[in-house]
Amino acid sequence: MALPRKWAARFEAFDLKNEGQTRILVEEVFKKEGNTLRSFQLVLEIERYSPIGDAERLRKQFKQASIKVIDAPDRMWQEWLTYESQYGDLASWQIAYDYVEKQRTERYKKATRAIEKEENALAEKERRKKEKEEKKEASYKRKLELREEEKKQEVEVKRQKINEAEQDNRTVIVTGFPLDMRSDEVEKTFSTIGKIKEVRLMRDKDKVVGEDKIYQNKGFGFVEFEEESSAAEAIKKMNGFELGGRILKVSISNKGSVEQRHPTRDSSSAHTVYVSQFVPTATCTEENIRSLFKNCGTVKNVRVNLDRKSKQPRGFAYIDFEDEKGVNEALKLNDTETPFGTSGHKIKVAISNPKGAPHKASVAPLIDEPITKTINQSQMMKPRGLLVPRQAAKPKSSLAPKPKLLSASPSVPAVVSGGDNQSEPQKTAPKSNADFRKFL
Repeated sequence: MALPRKWAARFEAFDLKNEGQTRILVEEVFKKEGNTLRSFQLVLEIERYSPIGDAERLRKQFKQASIKVIDAPDRMWQEWLTYESQYGDLASWQIAYDYVEKQRTERYKKATRAIEKEENALAEKERRKKEKEEKKEASYKRKLELREEEKKQEVEVKRQKINEAEQDNRTVIVTGFPLDMRSDEVEKTFSTIGKIKEVRLMRDKDKVVGEDKIYQNKGFGFVEFEEESSAAEAIKKMNGFELGGRILKVSISNKGSVEQRHPTRDSSSAHTVYVSQFVPTATCTEENIRSLFKNCGTVKNVRVNLDRKSKQPRGFAYIDFEDEKGVNEALKLNDTETPFGTSGHKIKVAISNPKGAPHKASVAPLIDEPITKTINQSQMMKPRGLLVPRQAAKPKSSLAPKPKLLSASPSVPAVVSGGDNQSEPQKTAPKSNADFRKFL
């Protein structure tokens, strides 16, 4: 079994007195362990106590060790001074002492520089971190200030421009913008129609989108053209235009009549009919509807209701006619089949009931012929029940019968009786359409 290198070096030096092999083994120890205290102690031991040792080489090794030892230099310095005090003279001890002090001073300065360098690096790191935080805070404060300034400017713009420019027929209001759309994108979209003077998007100051952190728009804005003809052309081409999955609504930004804001729609809806129950729903297209109602009268506009997600017809639409005659002719197509729909299925046609207008019953075409089928009282529309005032309280033993909630028929008056005698409801003769319309 091979001996460890240190033991082999001692064996070669002390027993075999082989100086060459001893040097080789010592070099291998230094290669493996480096300039440590134990490595130099092996060399010093061989030079000090072995037969091949030499005092001059020993002092050279002490000198080298005082410079190179990295793990315990103070201990090595102390061993050198102890050796010189025991085996050397005053001159050799003084030389060793001066050299040790020199190495001690250099190592102290080196350690001090290293500590200062590390402290400076930490200080620089803290300074940069603090500077970065200050810049970030200053940037945030500046953004807040800019936001406040923009809010003030927006208020001022609303006060100065909205009341003036929006009354101009050259300005259109557009709703349905995608929420992440920018002013330059709006200008690019409408610039094909005419020369644009200004684009104003209404923005939400509490929501920021995009990499450049712009305020999210509220879905509507104003486009001011150089000429009135461009605004009219924008309404004609862009109203109902799909942009980013949303349908644009374009109208003149004028606080006047509804006809000015929505020129394609009759504000009173007096000549508008509601058509529904197209099967399949895909057949509910403007082309099919115009073809179906072309013989009824002049059709001004057709509005097909589309599904928001699929953009497909939902099976109903609104038709604007030029006069009442077209409405009456269209009502005659109620409960009729269409040439493009499912066989046997009938559509429904009724007068449109706009929001806020009195309710209009969806009735069949008016024909002044008597109804041959008898209408039962249960089938007729009945007004709300009548409440009878309560009678004065009487002693418990002589309480009158409780009043009842009676429903009155259009042809049978409600009779309230507190006794046993109650009138029987009279049977009525069949009514004509004219009587039924008078009742409604």
